[in-house]
Amino acid sequence: MEKVVGVLVGEKIFQWQIETLEKLKDSGLKIELLSVNQKERHLNYYLKLLFFLESKILKSNFKYLKSRQVQEQIFSVNFLGNISSALSNSQKFSYIISFLQQQESEIKEISISSNIPVISLSAPAFPGQSLIDAISNAYKKGEILFEINLQVYKDGAKSLKYSAVSSIEAGLLLKSINAILAKCSLIIPRFFNNNCNVFNIEVSRDINIRLDKKRGLLNAFFIHLFDKIYYKRQWILLYNFTHAQNQNPVNSFCQLLPAKINQYADPFVITHEGRQYLFLEELGFKNGKGIISYSTIGGNRISTPKKIIESKYHMSFPNVFKYNNQFYMIPETQDDNNIQLWRCMDFPEKWKKEKNIVDNVKAVDSIIHEINGKWWLFCSIKSLREASGHEELHIFYSDSPLSDKWLPHSGNPVISDARCGRNAGKIEYKNGKYFRYSQFSGKVYGFGISKSEIVKISENEYKEKLMEIIYPDNSKGFYNLHSFNYDGNLVVSDAIRRIKRFL
Repeated sequence: MEKVVGVLVGEKIFQWQIETLEKLKDSGLKIELLSVNQKERHLNYYLKLLFFLESKILKSNFKYLKSRQVQEQIFSVNFLGNISSALSNSQKFSYIISFLQQQESEIKEISISSNIPVISLSAPAFPGQSLIDAISNAYKKGEILFEINLQVYKDGAKSLKYSAVSSIEAGLLLKSINAILAKCSLIIPRFFNNNCNVFNIEVSRDINIRLDKKRGLLNAFFIHLFDKIYYKRQWILLYNFTHAQNQNPVNSFCQLLPAKINQYADPFVITHEGRQYLFLEELGFKNGKGIISYSTIGGNRISTPKKIIESKYHMSFPNVFKYNNQFYMIPETQDDNNIQLWRCMDFPEKWKKEKNIVDNVKAVDSIIHEINGKWWLFCSIKSLREASGHEELHIFYSDSPLSDKWLPHSGNPVISDARCGRNAGKIEYKNGKYFRYSQFSGKVYGFGISKSEIVKISENEYKEKLMEIIYPDNSKGFYNLHSFNYDGNLVVSDAIRRIKRFL
């Protein structure tokens, strides 16, 4: 029997909600809109002006904020007077989805009077507010993260089924709202596909999440715009020769500075025949295309990088590893829509593309590691063009790192969280435990470095514990920390410094 889902909407429906329902319809559900007389709340003057300026000057997308009249939709529509009375005798709905702006007590009442489970997507820190209002208010308070929860109310009792944490970018409210709403269009379909991630991440009580200063809407925009015009941001390398392999002192590392027309990022260290080598991404400001280079290390000095791989598309994050006495590399090649495996023909300079190990994915920063006798590939995948590419961790597994058959984890994405959704370096094995370094992307892409312990991993389960976050020390001139790797006594990272454009 075909499942029917009733959807409570006002007089208008947003694009992110339309795409949510289209995905449910494509999965075989029948959708029926239940329209009530709740008008769309109009944005205030300052918010409208901000959205106009940001879209025109910075080209921020606003696709998912667009709305249409309910009558125009492809779904059947019933116009309701009183919600509870209209649903009290209904037996055809398996679920009710509420897209209305409601207090929790109202949603509970609907679940009781109708005897139908009600699904609601909301921000727990801003109960009863629409998502646009909630994100805007979080932005003004100086929040750099935004939590979205999917709750199911049954007979008045609620249960948390899905949780996601997204970035709120400073000075980019419209971009942030659009990206968060894009992610929202994926969450309810994931619930109906039995992908409930709420227990996948545990956060240590010691974690310190920073706040920005309270932001005025237009003020923050113009500060961001001035900074963008006056400064350019350059990725540089950080390194330290030490026996303490941890990321806590990373702000005090030595700096390896590229020329002002260039950038260095994504460093990986490899030891071969008693000598250390540094593989990295070189990125030019002019063409914005990354190439793979390497440096030699001797006498506590790092040589000028030398190009070894260049393609017609952007390449970065040169994850070099050794298997059966042969060196391989998995560079980031999302612009070619795949994950590639390269083999070293003559270390360290000559490399040859071996094959694509995963096709048709926009994957970034892939890491592989053997855990419990199985090989695991960790990467972040951009599910929608408008959504953030820094928040959703996907896992694949196989019996060999050279396999042609990498199977996706049944719970992908296993994590949807800006605090730790994108890899920052290799998996670490220490004292019988596995640790994953990741990028903390609250406020801005690659703002800091997170460290999590992988608590559980199997074909059907994944759990990690977020243990610490290291932020950049602005007094050192660092404005982002982006990666962390080490081998032997060499520890490497990267950071952003700002360079005045007109001097």
